[in-house]
Amino acid sequence: MAYISQEEKKELAPAIKAVAKKYGRKVTIGIRNHMDLVVKVKGAEDIYERFYAKTIEERMLAGRDRNGDSIQNDIDWDAPIDISSLSRMTYLDPELSKFGYSINTHWIEENYDEKDHAFLNELHASMHSKDFYNDDDVMTDYFSRSYYTSIELHK
Repeated sequence: MAYISQEEKKELAPAIKAVAKKYGRKVTIGIRNHMDLVVKVKGAEDIYERFYAKTIEERMLAGRDRNGDSIQNDIDWDAPIDISSLSRMTYLDPELSKFGYSINTHWIEENYDEKDHAFLNELHASMHSKDFYNDDDVMTDYFSRSYYTSIELHK
C-alpha cells in the first residue's frame, strides 16, 4: 500500500530544493492523503505557456479540435491568429488558474518544451527515495508502489 511519512518527505526535501535552486525555481513540498508526495512549482507560468502553445500548435497541425472535428474551414490561414478563438482547440485554459495544473509525469518529453524536459525530469527523479519501488501492472489492475508523486505548476 502506498504511504509516505513526514520523515521521508524531510529526507527528500534537500534534493528537491537543490534541483529547484539549480533551475531558478521555488517549490513547496507536501503530502496528500498520506500517499502522494506533491511538489508545487511556484512562478511556473512560463512552463505552462509553452505547454499550452505546443498543445495548440499540435492541434492546428493535425487540423482537429479537442473533439476530433475538422477545423480546416474555420481558420483563415493568412490572417494573424487570435488566441481567444482557439478555446475549442483544447480543454486547457489560456492562463494558469489559481488552482494550478498537474503534470502527467509519464508524458513529459511528449508534452513539454525541450527547455523544460531537464528540469521536470530531474525534479521527478529527485522525488524518489532510495527505497522507492513501483510494481504497478495496469494490465491486471494491480497497483503496488511505495508512494505516488505529483508535480503541479502554480502562479
